[in-house]
Amino acid sequence: MVAREPVVAGQFYEGEKESLQRQVKECFSHKLGPGMPKDQGNQGNLPMGIISPHAGFMFSGPCAAHSFARLKTGKQSPLFFIIGLSHRGGPSAFSAEDWQTPLGIAKNDVGLTRKLSETTGIKINEQVHAPEHSLEVQLPFLQYLYDEFTFVPLIISPDKSYKAMAQKCSTILSEIKRPWSIVVSSDFTHYGFNYGYVPFLNNVKENMKKLDGQALSHIESLDSEGFLKCVEVKKMTICGNYPIAFSLALAKRLGAAKASTLCYYTSGDMLNDYANAVGYASVVFE
Repeated sequence: MVAREPVVAGQFYEGEKESLQRQVKECFSHKLGPGMPKDQGNQGNLPMGIISPHAGFMFSGPCAAHSFARLKTGKQSPLFFIIGLSHRGGPSAFSAEDWQTPLGIAKNDVGLTRKLSETTGIKINEQVHAPEHSLEVQLPFLQYLYDEFTFVPLIISPDKSYKAMAQKCSTILSEIKRPWSIVVSSDFTHYGFNYGYVPFLNNVKENMKKLDGQALSHIESLDSEGFLKCVEVKKMTICGNYPIAFSLALAKRLGAAKASTLCYYTSGDMLNDYANAVGYASVVFE
């Protein structure tokens, strides 16, 4: 099988194996990171899911490391259902290819991918996935944590009902016997004239945290409808709002009781410049 080639290696993250391994390690050990992840052994359970940002590792990597640290268990060859968006406005689509990164080839669970595609009616469309980075940037963290795992890549867009898709996917996922977890890719508020979103001019750092905090409160309650309503009313620029809503509905159907925010900061905190800034959050579903 031909593997999908990475499109942001050497841009969003380091393009060589050794340098990328160092970069991911530094995301964990960074002053804004969680510290190095500890293997929980066979007693550790994978959480039902996480939300992780998808900007360049130099900006959002330490935040992402918080949620990925929760995925470090002793479970062998887990499955990850990675859910992202199309920044180019493409339709919902599965990929049935293996994916290449500088850390090697991540193996697609092709049988499960095809089963989910047939059940949901979401087509396998490699062209939609080919230019998109939101799922790709999650893989180096998983490859750093696990020698072996498989994954199912899904772009979910508003061309499909997130509630209907969550219902259909939950039926399939509830039957899986091996360890698995959901990985949702999204950044939060994109603020500034560069993004065409300037709801406030002063105290940007505090106001961004307050604004994203409103969205995160709905996420923590697994309230997909309230979350999307908040995004709509506030005209929020959360790029992965639909994947988040889908994951909340899916996690709730699969028995998740709560979600917790593990880390939040903005690119402005990294650059000390809030003229144009993006919010990042790590969240875990349990």
